[in-house]
Formats: sequence, structure tokens, C-alpha cells
Amino acid sequence: MTRETTLIGVATFPGAGRSVAHARRFVREVLGPEPVADTVELCVSELVTNAVRHSASGDGGQVTVAVIADGDVIRGEVTDDGAAGSTPHVRDEPCAEGGRGMMIVDALSTRWGVTSAPPGATVWFECPTAG
Repeated sequence: MTRETTLIGVATFPGAGRSVAHARRFVREVLGPEPVADTVELCVSELVTNAVRHSASGDGGQVTVAVIADGDVIRGEVTDDGAAGSTPHVRDEPCAEGGRGMMIVDALSTRWGVTSAPPGATVWFECPTAG
């Protein structure tokens, strides 16, 4: 049995803070009443925030968000314009004032990772469609 992969939607936003809200709205629109929509929306929000803050996207670049159905999971992908050698990671500082974005993605998704495609990178995550 093969899994069917379907691109639900893709959108590109300016690498600016205001784009986080636009990306959230985009996810909500393409997923509609899907039960996993809240989780995907939150994960995309965290990843777009990271892209704007920690990559060249936030310096006049852009961020691309893709939402994909892959069998029984929804996969979110956020592609940035490249970073200065840093890679997203879960910080081991629960009391820190910031840096919880990847901790949230790690807690809410079944798996996540980073695919480098110079000059940028794609951070992806997967969430099951059923609880």
C-alpha cells in the first residue's frame, strides 16, 4: 500500500514579524476544520518566527510555508533564506526568557527535522491527523 502525498497549500511571505500572523491565517484557511489545524498553526507560527529572527529571511528576505497531507499525517514546512551557520535545535534551558519555539514544535509534533538547501533551509514537522 502506498501513501498518497498531497500539497494542500503553499504561500510565500515577506521576512517580517507581521508575516507570522499571515502564516497562521494561511494554515487556518488551507486546513479548515481539520482537528490538527490548531497544532499545525502553532508549529508554523513558531517556525516562521524563528526564520524571521534567525535567518537572512528577516533581513529583507522571505519565508515560504507549505502544508502537505502525507498519509495519516499533516506535514508543515517552513523554508527560509539561510542562516549564518546555525541550525534549529531544542534548547535545554526551560527557565530561559526566550528560545522555546523548537521546544514547542518538538512537544507537539511526532517528528521534525531540517533539510538544508543552500542558501536556505527547510524546517519541517509532522502531526498525526487523528488523535
